[in-house]
Amino acid sequence: MKKVFLIDDEPDIRETMRDLIDWQSLGCVFCGDAADGELALPMIERLNPDIVVTDIKMPFMDGLELSRFVKRHMPSVKIILLSGHEEFHYALEALRIGVNEYCVKPISSSELSEIVRQVAGQIDNERELDQKAAEHMDDCCKSTTLSMQKLIDIDRTELMAFMKYGHPNEALAFTSTYMSCLDGIDWHSSFIGSYVCMELTLAALQFCRETAASEGLHEQDITVLEQKIKAVRSYSDAVVFIAEVLETVTRCREQSNNKHTGKIIKAKDFIRSQSARYELSLHIVAEHVGMSPSYLSTIFSQETGQTFVEFLTSVRMNHAIDLMQTTDYKTYEIAYKVGYNDAHYFSFLFKKFTGTTTREFRKMDKAASVIRG
Repeated sequence: MKKVFLIDDEPDIRETMRDLIDWQSLGCVFCGDAADGELALPMIERLNPDIVVTDIKMPFMDGLELSRFVKRHMPSVKIILLSGHEEFHYALEALRIGVNEYCVKPISSSELSEIVRQVAGQIDNERELDQKAAEHMDDCCKSTTLSMQKLIDIDRTELMAFMKYGHPNEALAFTSTYMSCLDGIDWHSSFIGSYVCMELTLAALQFCRETAASEGLHEQDITVLEQKIKAVRSYSDAVVFIAEVLETVTRCREQSNNKHTGKIIKAKDFIRSQSARYELSLHIVAEHVGMSPSYLSTIFSQETGQTFVEFLTSVRMNHAIDLMQTTDYKTYEIAYKVGYNDAHYFSFLFKKFTGTTTREFRKMDKAASVIRG
């Protein structure tokens, strides 16, 4: 059974989809729902759904930003994006992210059921192909000195972290350690070494396409890499080759980041000055600094170490803390003044940010004031 998770800021829509669709007949089970992307992310990570159905227009974190995060960290998850007619120009961005289905509202439960059925069918086909590929690889690997366990030892998370934050000068040292599990392969009788080199190269190129690093990567660079990978004949060749790939990627990333430092500063200043606006979004900030939302999201995270939502939330929470310490405003008034029109959601974020409820915070602050006084 495929698990389906639903995100929409309208409770009636969530209830309708949850209750009117016969999930079991689609080979699925409804595993949860949320009102916006920010609430949904930790639930998605915990529940690990196979299919996510999400609206595109939501407060705090919209459907595109959510899809971008999910595809980056959970690439096997299928995403069905629901959009209003006036938002159809976001379709191209959705395709770039890798969204599986882009549907225009209004959509009936029967129409959505059919789309879910098709996506569930894609998952079944992919699982069948993966199973056959795994069986084939298992047969091929019996004659090699490297077990499948060693192949699993190649951790993509570690690779992605280096491409995001590593320095070009550290590429060779990182690669020597990262690929040490491939040492000892018989490169003449086994295909695994070449397979891993190709996979890591494709992962690096995909990283470039999804981030600002693509600006510094030219067509001739890709052609050179394709030629060099054919010449890899040993473990030492592989280390040198992958190190060169990572050096190229990190160099391009640094060049792109340096070029946009000024725009990130401008974006952060704009967020601070406009944080009290309930409707403030990644799209509004991107338009202000003259960048696409997806590009700004990537650069912002790389430059600051925070997502757009994390930075905006921290600005708003620090403003809220200041108001609690210096005014007698009620909690709902503070929520409104820092950019939230839902006091319950504000209280949830405040506790998550500070570790205490708003009531507890004020009590502790008053006690501290007495001691200071």
